[in-house]
Amino acid sequence: MRRSPCVAVLLFFVTAAAAQSPRQIAFLGDLPSAHQVARKAGVPVLVAVVAKGERPAEPFTKPEVVARSASLVPVLLVAGTPAAKKLETTPPGGVVLTDDKGKVLAELEPGFTTKTLSDRIDEVLAGARAAALEKVNDDRETATAKRAAFDSYLRMGAGVGELIPLLSHKSAGIRAATAANLVGRAGEGADWVVLGAMAAADPETRAACYPVAVQLARAKGVPPLKFWREAAEEDRAAELEKWRDAAFGKVPPVNRAVVDYCVKHYGKQVNDGECSMLVVDAFVACKVKSPMLDKEYIWGRKLEPGEDALPGDIVQLEGVKFGNGWSYPHHTQVVRKHFGNGRYEVFEQNCAGRRTVGRGEIELKRLLTGSLVIYRPIPAEAGAR
Repeated sequence: MRRSPCVAVLLFFVTAAAAQSPRQIAFLGDLPSAHQVARKAGVPVLVAVVAKGERPAEPFTKPEVVARSASLVPVLLVAGTPAAKKLETTPPGGVVLTDDKGKVLAELEPGFTTKTLSDRIDEVLAGARAAALEKVNDDRETATAKRAAFDSYLRMGAGVGELIPLLSHKSAGIRAATAANLVGRAGEGADWVVLGAMAAADPETRAACYPVAVQLARAKGVPPLKFWREAAEEDRAAELEKWRDAAFGKVPPVNRAVVDYCVKHYGKQVNDGECSMLVVDAFVACKVKSPMLDKEYIWGRKLEPGEDALPGDIVQLEGVKFGNGWSYPHHTQVVRKHFGNGRYEVFEQNCAGRRTVGRGEIELKRLLTGSLVIYRPIPAEAGAR
């Protein structure tokens, strides 16, 4: 069957979005149905308007935009049709974001860039998440309504750090759902974030985080819940440091800051989406000594042979091929966790068509060819290399 250009592009867009969120449905020209689905899912609608026979503007189909479509209901409207006429101010080539009732939340004129569209989507989703969270915490809402709002909150990209307060929610159902969600998101840094929350001043926050932290950051000799509720701050800090060392190794403060940055930006595009820019921007934000980015990328102190990498270390790959089929002509990653025997989980962007921060894995013993160098970041105030 021969498809028109706009339908073919839409099908690509739908397939990529559906792969990330099966609940999402895209519509060709059916705005009312899209709003109905959006209302049920509690998410905004993303509309691309095109001239008859034309494709959507190129940024609309970029991987970084498609990735965000898992949090939206995407629609393609042909200019001049009855549905498109309801959006009179949006010309062909433009994009509009609406709520589930059709209220315009953001609009982009033709000629927008991928970055501009991504930023507008992020702004709309941030507002929608805030509204969903408010509903989750509203005592006037029913348990069913709160759970639906919680699901919407997740669907619209709530980060692992944003979920910590919900571990103390009044509703046992919300608490359980939050804990289950965090346990399933260790690769995004949930283990790191929940363990960090054990340093909270509020004993109830520590108590709420404890069972999740025990499950995610497994270690021997962790004190019982009573200790984390009642012990003095100095004693808790010392035990937490032991727990962190057992789970992640003795991670230097500057490395911790780099990991915190990556967790905070997980699922988002950093700078222009290039792999190295994740690290460059993290170094600036975390006050790390500037790297040398010439013919050879040098991110700090080169690890010695046999020295294990720690979370926050930087992996530089040049002309690399692994036995599992992966290859990296030129790529930069941030170590998230070491699982032992040379197997690491990493943060990275601009990989497999995704320009947002996500997770990956490398296994040193599978390295076939190329150069793989791991660097330890150096604090900006430290002396010369």
